[in-house]
This record gives sequence, structure tokens and C-alpha cells, in this order.
Amino acid sequence: MTVLAVIDVGGTAIKYGKYNVTDQKLTDQQQVPTPDTLEDFYNVVSDIVSEISRDCTLKGVAFSMPGTYQASTGIIGGISAVPYIHQFPIRQALEERLKLPVSIENDANCAALAEVASGSAESLSNIVFIVIGTGVGGAIVLNRQIIPGAHSMAGEFGYMIDSTNQLLSQRATVFHATERYAQQTGKMITGEKLLNDVRMGDEIAIAETGKMYRSLAQTIFNLQYTIDPEAFIIGGGASRNPQFIDALNQSILEIIDDYPEETQVVPVVKAAKYANDANLIGAAYRYLHQK
Repeated sequence: MTVLAVIDVGGTAIKYGKYNVTDQKLTDQQQVPTPDTLEDFYNVVSDIVSEISRDCTLKGVAFSMPGTYQASTGIIGGISAVPYIHQFPIRQALEERLKLPVSIENDANCAALAEVASGSAESLSNIVFIVIGTGVGGAIVLNRQIIPGAHSMAGEFGYMIDSTNQLLSQRATVFHATERYAQQTGKMITGEKLLNDVRMGDEIAIAETGKMYRSLAQTIFNLQYTIDPEAFIIGGGASRNPQFIDALNQSILEIIDDYPEETQVVPVVKAAKYANDANLIGAAYRYLHQK
């Protein structure tokens, strides 16, 4: 039995599990709090690997981590909620500590790879993965491989500017739509309630979610003619609400109706299959294709 230890490093928790390569199954998922220091991080990871290897021989360790990872250097650039993992050759340091081969991939890229491996994009080769949380991130997958770009920034859709000259991350998330709603009403509500209030006819909720859907739809429309993927896979908490995907598709159709002669391709938009396990599955997929 060929087994990988898979580890997803987040700002508050480190999730981990055992990935059986032969059966392509993730099992024994657990999580621990993310440590505050690099040395404690090494100790926690070493304990995780020791725990997983008690009843099997590990082939390697696959990490999902925040930041812009450069495979050529083993360095994670950028910044994140885990500041001590950045700006030094962390892959090499982990291999020395763990005495095993290590792969690292950006967490959003891992989620995209999970969808390609066995999720909503399992039968597809070329997709754009968009994850919507407090901001907007994602990945571009061509021929079932992540396209990192020259600066490992491909898929950072949140930095795109929409038609209002705002960053997409500011305009196109439920999180920021609730902020705009609160500014106008004085009421702080959850994203789920905001979407429910749309159904109830709340005019401010309708207006603010409309701005969100329009910005996302414009981005997807433009990316269809830039990359021409087979589908757009939407991840993040909002994607689990069917109303969100339906409204987004409707907004895309409204844009297409504005340009009937020029528009010949209707973007395919689907919800992601995986939620909490996506980064672990994608980390395993990256290890197997990288190593």
C-alpha cells in the first residue's frame, strides 16, 4: 500500500490525513491548532508524520499552504496568516526534518487540483477555479495542470479591476456585500441571511448582491474569451448555496444578452464538489504529479 501524509496549513488549524495512493482515498482526517512559531510548527508536523506512519510506510509528505510557492526555489513568497513559513527554502527544511520527500502547493491551487482529480472537473482538462471567501482567489488549470504564471500569481483573480475600478475581492464577495448592506442599514448580518433576504424582497440586499453577481459575471465573461476553459468551478462557502450559482449564471446570461451577435460561447459555471477535504486531496494530487 502506497501512502502519503497530506497536511493543510491554515491560519488557525493544521488539517491532516492519510492518502492511499492505490485506492485514491483520503482517511483518518484530524486537525490541530496552528502553532505560533516556526520551531513549534516543525515539531507539530513531525508528530503528525510519526502518527500517520505508525501503521504504514510513507512515500512522502504533501503540503497545502498559503502564499505564492515557487517550486524552483522551495520558497513561499507573499504574506499570509502564518507569517513564519515565508521567504526561506521551507521545502528543503521540511525534507531535512522529516527525512521524506516533500511537495508544497498553494492552498487554492490544491483545491482546484482536487476538483480535477475527482471532483466537479474530473472529466475536464481545462478549467478556471474561482474560490470566493473574504476575497477572491483561484487557479487556472490547462491540460489538468496548474498554470502558475511568471510570478506564481496566475489565478489571483481578486486583484483584477472591475468596471467600477474596484478590486474584484472588494466587489464580488458575499462578505463585502454584507459590509455594504451594514453601512446602509446599520445591521450586521451573515452572508446566508443576506442571500435569504434577497428572496424575501429586501431591496438593499437585492442591490448589493446584484453588484456582486455582476462583477463576478463580467470577470467570468472576460475570462471565457481569454482562456476559453471548459468550465468555471466555484469554490468557497458561497458555492454551497444553490441560489448563489443560479443567480451568477443568470447574471452571465444578462451580459450575453447585451452582446448577442458577438457572443457565441456561454460559460459553464458549476459548484465545486469538495469543501473541507479539497486542500488535502489536491496536495496529494500535486505530490504525485510533481514527484
